Amino acid sequence: MKLRALSTLAVLVCLWASPSFAQGNFSAGVKGGVNFANLSFDPEDESCCDPKTGFIGGLFVTAPINESISFQPEFLYSMIGAKSDFDGFDSEIDIKVFQIPFLFRADFAANSVRPFVLAGPALSFRLDAKQTFEDEEEDLDEQVEKFDLGFAVGAGLQFGRGSIEARYTHGLRDLDKDEDNKAKTRVFSVLAGFRF
Repeated sequence: MKLRALSTLAVLVCLWASPSFAQGNFSAGVKGGVNFANLSFDPEDESCCDPKTGFIGGLFVTAPINESISFQPEFLYSMIGAKSDFDGFDSEIDIKVFQIPFLFRADFAANSVRPFVLAGPALSFRLDAKQTFEDEEEDLDEQVEKFDLGFAVGAGLQFGRGSIEARYTHGLRDLDKDEDNKAKTRVFSVLAGFRF
């Protein structure tokens, strides 16, 4: 709860501190797409893992810092995890998170189609974690950490109010509460956005 309050406060402080926000020169929008998520284990598990697809989507706010650089916090619901094949039986780890990326965005050129790149830290708060093995489901909330910190980097195209982008988010924290194992997230996302 304390981490949620701190992250929300950080967003408000960053926006309040931005001259463009103070002048009302900012925009907001929605975006959504698909995750291709995986987990990296240490020690390695030979039966794991294959990428798992899931939804990602939510809101974003863009506050220009100058003509080409913007600060862009986002508020996303994201489905991550991994799939595996254990002795011919399918298993799936399904983790749902609320993610807040704090992104800095650089736009290039000023024509109708503008390429852009973005990068920054991403905070994730676990909402739910489950493992499905064949038809049986196990709750993993007690085994998966509540908080993750990652770093996101991506690129895309802005055309009018619409945009498309691809990004990679590299998890930095160990999500497995078992001290003998380490599990970190690796997520490739493809998103489409619309600015109001």
